[in-house]
Amino acid sequence: MILSMTKRLFRTNRRLCVYHNEIDHKRKTLLFLHGITGSAINWQAQFRKFSPEYNIVAYDLYGHGQSGRPKKVIECSMVQSVLDAQSVIEYFKLENITIIAYGYSALISLLLCEKYPKLIQKQLLINPIPYEQLTDVPWYLQWPFSWGYRFFRLNEAQVESQGNNSASLPRLWVIRAYYQALLSLPALDIHPSKLRIKTMVLRSVKYLPAKRERVDNFYKVFYRARVKPLESISPFPMRQSRTRVNHFLSQTIDELNIHAFRNLVFEGAGVRGIAYSGAITALESLGVLKNIHRFAGTSAGAIYAILLAVGFNAKDVEEIVSQLDYRLFMDASRNFISNSTRLITDFGWYKGDFFISHMAELIARKLGDGYIDFATMKKLTGNDLYIIGTNLTKECAEVYSAETTPTMQVVEALRISTCIPMLFRAVKRKDGKEENILVDGGLIWNCPLELFDDKKYMHNTLNALYDGVSNDEVFNTETLGFRLDPKEDPLKQMRKGSQGFHKIGHIFEFTREFMKFYSLASLKRHLEPSNWNRVVFVDTLDIMGTDFEISQEEIYQLIEQGKTGVYEHFSWRMSENGVKFPQ
Repeated sequence: MILSMTKRLFRTNRRLCVYHNEIDHKRKTLLFLHGITGSAINWQAQFRKFSPEYNIVAYDLYGHGQSGRPKKVIECSMVQSVLDAQSVIEYFKLENITIIAYGYSALISLLLCEKYPKLIQKQLLINPIPYEQLTDVPWYLQWPFSWGYRFFRLNEAQVESQGNNSASLPRLWVIRAYYQALLSLPALDIHPSKLRIKTMVLRSVKYLPAKRERVDNFYKVFYRARVKPLESISPFPMRQSRTRVNHFLSQTIDELNIHAFRNLVFEGAGVRGIAYSGAITALESLGVLKNIHRFAGTSAGAIYAILLAVGFNAKDVEEIVSQLDYRLFMDASRNFISNSTRLITDFGWYKGDFFISHMAELIARKLGDGYIDFATMKKLTGNDLYIIGTNLTKECAEVYSAETTPTMQVVEALRISTCIPMLFRAVKRKDGKEENILVDGGLIWNCPLELFDDKKYMHNTLNALYDGVSNDEVFNTETLGFRLDPKEDPLKQMRKGSQGFHKIGHIFEFTREFMKFYSLASLKRHLEPSNWNRVVFVDTLDIMGTDFEISQEEIYQLIEQGKTGVYEHFSWRMSENGVKFPQ
């Protein structure tokens, strides 16, 4: 293990001693924070184990080890300690940070997470203390007990930390000053519901029940932390219990990060999109949905993107799709002439009004206004929604979102995206003197996986794979997409011969049969091999995308197929041959 030591003024009159290896910004960074009576060298066993694979940065707290000595109690305040840590982060330009903090320094970690929510990915806390105001410094630091503490407990700690590069333990008054900082802690401003930083706690089993309950309750409730037991009573478990501590760190630094997905993309699939409700249920049970705030979809996929974006949970979505009578989508007029006229003038047999009204009611149930625009929806939910349409006039795809069309109604975009040619009437939009014809986004971009392949959509830059062509264009592994395909080639049997006689006596029957073939052929559209790893494939059996007379049994079959597809995909990711999760 070869670490450099940097001793300098990181802030005015604040000399810190920092231990680090060569910083490579393509690697994760482990920032070590020691406890109140130790120094950075107490992490030696962890330096040796992790320095080959990670950036290692650890520094002596002010007044500890080889850092400068404070002259006043105020110099040991929590605010000053956090500013010291910030100066180290900024000096080395650290990114993708996992904080590993012991004892008192867990509080510094909490405040750093508040300051740098995008730079810090995780915090791993060993025997942390809860974030609570003290009414007085501990009794053993007060006279006359401090005399015994100084000569017995601190001497014991000194023996524990031998070999720490001649660094001396802090003086008793410095330790007392750090505890005095707990008399006036700065408030934690972040509400628990907004915390996105993963927190893990390794807590000694030797804690007294009252202390154990306080620690566990604070970190479990406020930070949704997972707490694991540590069988050690050493003041420096990273030294005496190095095997257990290293095992804990190895498990949690790079554990399967199933919660790291940020973008969800739904392919167009017609009625077969019912399978998405089962997939959403499976995603929610795995905890995948909690960090996703961008939803994109084409055609039927846009329906499910909207439901998630406005705030429906998996149970709601499954109830909505299983109780809906899909025959009502076929809202043609009662007379043949009106329908024929609509097909000739508006390029669709059905009006499509029932479906849009139904979706508006669902949106209103969550947001109060069924005809809300993209910008307002984002403001109310914090979620980004992207819907794909096709502009036949200009022969291009269009993306509707708060970025591109902020004042556009969400249901208007949905009407465009679900306008299956010849089935539902197309949308006509004036563009100056020209009239644009807008229809189903699936004609051009049925599975818009590449939509988020841009640097601006990255949460963690380590998840960006560069193609070397552009600095902004990346392959975003934080995106998870869905593709609904039958396992068997739906056209295979048709190539072998007749599948029976289907009478076509008028334009409606012609449209129905044509769209059946259109739907089947669309299943085999090209998907880049590089995208396969970030796509969940769902077997939709032999159910047609335009089968609006789908039975209740088939609805339940599709829901179960959606769940199966998700579980199989994540089982594969966790296997030896599976692709890694994003970080």
